[in-house]
This record gives sequence, structure tokens and C-alpha cells, in this order.
Amino acid sequence: KVAAGERSVGTVHRGKLRGNIREAWEHREIERLTAARDPSMFDDFDVGDQIVVRHVDVDSPGRYLTFGGVCIAKYGGNKLMRSFRLRNHVDGVGVEVHFLYYAPHIKGIQLLKKKTRATKRAKWYFLRDKPPKEYTVTWKEKELKLPRPAK
Repeated sequence: KVAAGERSVGTVHRGKLRGNIREAWEHREIERLTAARDPSMFDDFDVGDQIVVRHVDVDSPGRYLTFGGVCIAKYGGNKLMRSFRLRNHVDGVGVEVHFLYYAPHIKGIQLLKKKTRATKRAKWYFLRDKPPKEYTVTWKEKELKLPRPAK
């Protein structure tokens, strides 16, 4: 049965698949991926918040990398391809990194600080034109509550 106000997705009727199969598959995959994660390691955040992401290094899978910055955009709503973009100032250069929210190599997301600007914008691309002090994020590794690689 479907709750009031919701529409059914991908049902089996008389042995045949009916409805939006892709949406049903995405819904099941999101549930499977979120069940495999530790929810305490993934904080909720909005555009403009300062966050830190810990993820597995693709070149050496036994090593974790940490990148932090200001979230300048979120894409995809609650779909499987949901993603976000972080911007930070690293070694004198403005760096933007795009992460898929449900990617298996992301081990944790920690919120450092909520947004301080009272800007009603969905995307904070204007930070690209601002001086580095506006979007530079620093953190201490010891203070992070994110998972560390097993030694």
C-alpha cells in the first residue's frame, strides 16, 4: 500500500513490472547504500556550510584523503546521482572538488561550521570572484570525528 500523498513506484502486477522502474531501482539502491553507512559519520549540510569530506584515495586504496571547503553547490536532490561541490584555497590556488554523495569511497562528511552569510542563493558561484579569505577553510585533523584507515 502507498501512503496518502505519495505515488507508487515500480510494482509487480500479475508477474509483470509496472510503473517507474528506474525510480524504484534508485530508491532501493539509496536505501541499500545508506544502510551500509554509519549515519553518525554523515552530517547534514546546506550550501554555504563549511564541511570536511574523508574519502579513499583512488591511487592507493589503503589510504584516506581529507578535503574540506565551503559547499558552493548541491545537485540532484534525493536521487542516486546526488552530488555536491566544495571550494577551498589550497597552496595559493582556489580548488573545487566535486563529490558524489552516495559514492562508496566517501567514508564520512563532517560539518565544521554553518553558513555565516545571510545569502538566499541555491548556488554560491559568486565565491569564485571573491578573495581567498572568503572561502578558505582550515581544520585540525585531531578534532575530526571521521573514520581513519585501519593500520
